[in-house]
Amino acid sequence: MIYLVDARALAIGLADGTVTAREKMTYLICGWIFFTLSSYSTLTFSNASRTWPGLIEGVSVILISIWGIRRAYQANGGDCGSEFVTRFTCLLFPVSVKVYLIVWSLYYLLAWPVRTVFPKLTFESEPTAELVGWFAQYHLPWVVTIVAVCVAQALILTIIAKHLSCIVRKTAVVFDRAQNGAC
Repeated sequence: MIYLVDARALAIGLADGTVTAREKMTYLICGWIFFTLSSYSTLTFSNASRTWPGLIEGVSVILISIWGIRRAYQANGGDCGSEFVTRFTCLLFPVSVKVYLIVWSLYYLLAWPVRTVFPKLTFESEPTAELVGWFAQYHLPWVVTIVAVCVAQALILTIIAKHLSCIVRKTAVVFDRAQNGAC
């Protein structure tokens, strides 16, 4: 059973072990989506979702999150896996830091040359020059940002899934050795 606002009942279920691994994954997805929705909603100062690019980015992040968390859950062994939320949560911080450092460093390193190159471009026709200038000024930053956000999100969740799969393989070997008396 999923509790929407009754944290006390959930805490009791977690304490007595009645909350299943799948329900824990569902809580993780719901929490992630709630956080994303509140971040992209008009409740926050930036009001990014009041624009089409903001809405596209928010929906993309939610869809990538659902896909990625479910993929990580399966990599952890699915319903037969153990400690998914703990493992996922522990991996989230170091993986996120590394991916964000790489993706956003590349983003800003590439943004500088693009900003210096686009104004210097020349075109044979003035309408083409105006179109490229308009796109570069009003849409290119949003497109590149949406791509960077989505790539970062997908990379984080894919790397976590890879690590979870590795953990499952290693713990399966240990479990197999223990069953055969090798440990």
